Amino acid sequence: MANTDAPRGYYNPQTDTGSAARVRDYKSDGVAIIYPGDLVDIASGRIASITSAADNPIGVAAGYAAAVADTVVPVYDDLVNTSFEVQIDDNTITDDTVIGDFFDTTVTTGDTTRLTSTMELDGDASAQDTLVIVEMVNRPDNDDSLANNKVRVKIRVDAQATVIATT
Repeated sequence: MANTDAPRGYYNPQTDTGSAARVRDYKSDGVAIIYPGDLVDIASGRIASITSAADNPIGVAAGYAAAVADTVVPVYDDLVNTSFEVQIDDNTITDDTVIGDFFDTTVTTGDTTRLTSTMELDGDASAQDTLVIVEMVNRPDNDDSLANNKVRVKIRVDAQATVIATT
């Protein structure tokens, strides 16, 4: 059975220790909507959804924020110890030989009906090395040999440079 093509950004956070993923509140910059599951970056003390695969995310939005300045947004921001599930944007990754490899994210505008992110892992060659695949998602609703499969990733940020080397 084919995988459902239903991107929802970065979700289902899991920590390395099995504890609850850390969430901290940040204020939005108010320029655009932030959707749950969006990768977010920070500038001048305010967060926004990333607008380019080259941006340096500081976390994953855990809540929705309309385009209103200073809206409080919960963010999963312990990227060193937390992994996330994400859908692959095509059928280029279909086996576990990519575990440990780096990839980029597709930057998209969220789904205005479901009010959720539509960001995905870009299955093509990586230019930014933002994501590292830690495992294939093993569930009956996910066939890793087909398009739109799900993987678990860690998000690499500059602070992790000594933890995860680039390829």
